[in-house]
Amino acid sequence: MEQKTYWLTTDEHHKVFVRNWYQSNHSPKAIIQLAHGMAEHTGRYQRFAEFMVERNFAVYANDHRGHGHTGKRQGTLGFLDEKNGFDKTVNDLWSVTKTIEREHPGKPLFLLGHSMGSFLARCYIQQHSHALNGVLLSGTGSHPGLINNLGKILAIAERKRRGPKVPSKLLHQLAFANYNRNIDNRVTEFDWLSRDSELVRAYLNDPFSGFVPTAAFFLDLFTGFDHMDDPDGIESIAKQLPMLFFSGSKDPVGKQVKGVFRTADTYYQHGIQDITIRIYENGRHEMLNEINKEEVFTDIVNWIHDVMS
Repeated sequence: MEQKTYWLTTDEHHKVFVRNWYQSNHSPKAIIQLAHGMAEHTGRYQRFAEFMVERNFAVYANDHRGHGHTGKRQGTLGFLDEKNGFDKTVNDLWSVTKTIEREHPGKPLFLLGHSMGSFLARCYIQQHSHALNGVLLSGTGSHPGLINNLGKILAIAERKRRGPKVPSKLLHQLAFANYNRNIDNRVTEFDWLSRDSELVRAYLNDPFSGFVPTAAFFLDLFTGFDHMDDPDGIESIAKQLPMLFFSGSKDPVGKQVKGVFRTADTYYQHGIQDITIRIYENGRHEMLNEINKEEVFTDIVNWIHDVMS
């Protein structure tokens, strides 16, 4: 397996850090574009990429604005942009897609979004579902409801009081306070991520993971929730788009699967009927980093093969 990294100038004239995993001198049967989650980065998907490349896929992933090497270059982790940061981050994904299309014309393309990346992906498909052969949503959840409006009010107040680029411990605490509540024998504040204690420890020791985002970031995120759930936007998605939802049964982001099924039903009610849901018993938030990740990887490969057959 080969891996190359480079800086891509997006349509917004913003530079994002991109990883591409592939087999040299070998044409892949399909491409997976990956959108990572909040307060993490593309380097955490190395094992998943290796597994997929071994099975003749190529994988592309960019560090989002305010994350990983992209955020380091910006100078602030957990800050997307001065204005419309969520939408611009979605547009960055489209810039990566166009690079993939240039490098692999005609190849099937699948977008996999995890957690915040799944929210970005859900906005992406409102505009660009025609470019995809399928979308995979990992660790997603439903719209927070009325509490989202309260979150936006608090984020606006925090941004005004402390500035757009100052980490907001208040909003971070409000967002994640209850995530460990249903986890037995918890040791760290991030045990809700995975049953793999080594993975959680690596996350804690990773300077690009687990940071506290800014108030401006939370405002962008809460605004993104509204965009991803917009009925007109959902109606614009190609009705034939295959969708795979996969989640752990103890994932707090999906409200222990209730939010996953609620979201899938929303798409079904809008006429998208090629929907598959896989729930992994006792799995937590990061099924791509869980103790049974090889099972999850295999299920993803099999689903893609079914879509392509």
